[in-house]
Amino acid sequence: MARCTLLALSVLQAAGLSVRANDDTDFVLYLGAPRTGTQTMYEALQILGFNPQHSGYNFSSRDAPCQYLFGNGTLKEALATLEGKSGAMDEPYFFMYKEILQAYPHSKFILPKVDLDEWLHSYLNFFKKMLIPDIDKDMAVRMMLGAKKEKAYMESRYDYYSSHLEFTDSHCNAVRYWQSCQFILGDLMPEGAKEDCKASFQEHIDKAVKAIPADRLLTFDLSDGWEPLAKFLGKPIPKEPFPYLDHFSDEAPKIGPNGDGKLPDLSESPVEVPAVSFAQTSSRHVAATRGERGERGERGEL
Repeated sequence: MARCTLLALSVLQAAGLSVRANDDTDFVLYLGAPRTGTQTMYEALQILGFNPQHSGYNFSSRDAPCQYLFGNGTLKEALATLEGKSGAMDEPYFFMYKEILQAYPHSKFILPKVDLDEWLHSYLNFFKKMLIPDIDKDMAVRMMLGAKKEKAYMESRYDYYSSHLEFTDSHCNAVRYWQSCQFILGDLMPEGAKEDCKASFQEHIDKAVKAIPADRLLTFDLSDGWEPLAKFLGKPIPKEPFPYLDHFSDEAPKIGPNGDGKLPDLSESPVEVPAVSFAQTSSRHVAATRGERGERGERGEL
């Protein structure tokens, strides 16, 4: 145990960071993907006395960890975004469980119980409500095009929209690292893609459970409320009700090329079936990314 603690401290020292030297839980990482209660957990951890980083509320915090995981960034830069924090959730932090294990000697991890079908439905519904607020105009264009061209139109919108995003938004937002999760297609998302999307999430869960010591991992059902969470983190049970939050279900996020939450209007653009489909280009990108991450793993960086 002493050797493990010294190793963890050395990781932080090498990164130019510091951590509390006591036996209390010094960091809590939420392992759920977006749309799995990250906002609820953010509020709950604050009530319990932690100071977590939610990248959905502080989007700029995603840049360094995203560059580290999928670009050319460094671990030092990624961990620096957590300086002064005692928890993290949302993209891409939930991938960094191995790094957190090494960097924080008394860190603990919370894995939400997830019904993958409900999660997929939640994400599709999120895109319908938030990312295409001009849905009436969009539907009119889709009806005019007809069923055969409808899918090509939606894919062209996705390709155009994605090409206008910065690195972080195109790599670490809306689970784009799982190439089959084409939520922007809405009802037109192929059934095979839905299954592959859920399988990618399940693979993340399986890898996390395998990597994290059982005594530092809580599989948590949000409906169970305070008792199992507070007990796991060594905190007294709060008197106030357990929070259940989803701000983004009611408020349009400020995203998109114009910061207005809308996709580019392609209604007047010629619609052609792309020579290379979105799925093909995404597959090539993710394959390259996985190869790069594999090299990082061999060097002990992941």
